[in-house]
Amino acid sequence: MKHAIATILSTLLAAASLSAGSETVSLQASVLPEYPREARELNVQGIVVIEALIDETGKVFATDVISSPAAQLSTAAVAAVQDWTFSPALKNGHPVVQVVRIPIEFNLNDPLRDSVMAAGNQAIASR
Repeated sequence: MKHAIATILSTLLAAASLSAGSETVSLQASVLPEYPREARELNVQGIVVIEALIDETGKVFATDVISSPAAQLSTAAVAAVQDWTFSPALKNGHPVVQVVRIPIEFNLNDPLRDSVMAAGNQAIASR
């Protein structure tokens, strides 16, 4: 199956302030979700917003879909995000758990979107 026509938005949805001496997570590795065939056939597209709990090792521990145009897109986005890895958030130099909000756009009209841009310009808002 083809990779999803997915791009990560280039602007932050929301950011919470962290205390002094803190750093947010940063994406280390990602995979693009596959565009579900049924969603493609029904011309379903849009942005899926996922909140992910990143543990102290940088692994995705849990996810929650905040908004989505369709269940098929939610499922594909969550499956992909669960395979992402991050450098953990730090507080006073020690790894900590952090929640991030990740928007993923499924777009039928731009099938040749540069996947390097999608993988490199993640918009991850932490709280």
